[in-house]
Amino acid sequence: LDDLEEVIFRENTQELLSGNWRDGRIYFDPIFPPTIRIGLFNTVRRIGKKSEKAKIEAENVLLSALANTTRGLEVFYITQALEDLSGEKHKDAILKEAKYLLQNPPDKEKGEDALYRRHRTWLYDLLRKYKDETYVEQAQSELLVENQRKDREGNPLTTLELDPAAMRYITEVLGERAMPILRPIYEQNPELSEGARSAIRRVAASNMGRSSDADAITTSRFQEGLKMMSKTEDKNSVGRGVGLFKYYLTAMTSGRGSSKENIDNRRQYLSSLRGQTQNTEVLTMMDKVDKRLVDMLDPEKAKKLDRFTLDNRERRR
Repeated sequence: LDDLEEVIFRENTQELLSGNWRDGRIYFDPIFPPTIRIGLFNTVRRIGKKSEKAKIEAENVLLSALANTTRGLEVFYITQALEDLSGEKHKDAILKEAKYLLQNPPDKEKGEDALYRRHRTWLYDLLRKYKDETYVEQAQSELLVENQRKDREGNPLTTLELDPAAMRYITEVLGERAMPILRPIYEQNPELSEGARSAIRRVAASNMGRSSDADAITTSRFQEGLKMMSKTEDKNSVGRGVGLFKYYLTAMTSGRGSSKENIDNRRQYLSSLRGQTQNTEVLTMMDKVDKRLVDMLDPEKAKKLDRFTLDNRERRR
């Protein structure tokens, strides 16, 4: 371990229910480890369970490996091993190493094994796990990534994408507090790809009533939907507008993590949207959503609520 020696095993472990580590599936006690070092970390952990003295020695071995490794996968696995031995006792050391390696990534070697290509994902996952917000400013600086490609005519095209690991970290750790970061990116970057815009809109939809920035983005989408529906001669446009309204209005009825205050805020926001349209189909959908929100405020009714839908067609039995 001290010499950073490694052997990567090539067995088809997925057939033995061990899963494919290269795809991001980590198994705490694998049938076959993906590398000799992971196997040794697991062996050290097992020895450390035998006695208090052995536990201290095992922790020291794992902490030494933690300080020397440059691989996100190993940091993640060592974290699991240390937690199994002593809970979150070594959280600070783990976070320190994760942040160091994010800012000082190892040089990519030609032919690098796929096992190590999720380096940043493993490290960001640890920051999410511990809900550590101290890296948010740095993650914000890593959020936008330039993507060079060619359009249909073969002309070079530069778009901006969202780094998935940084995006997931920021949105999950900050919750609705991520919206002041995401809204300027959404509104001030015409080069932002449609996929990136869609990702930000999904976060905004889940934070309606919690964030004025989220409400601003969804309001702009409602206005786009109204424009689509106003083109009555274009059935495709009308259908897209209706689908857009259904998506955001349905998102308003999500009960996940909803407090009375949040539901009240959604109702107020819904009321503000109501004043922007005279479209009877949209107003009917809004009435249905508002009734659902009212029912969600009633503890007894909330227990019995079925899955919400704005589809008027009856389900087949």
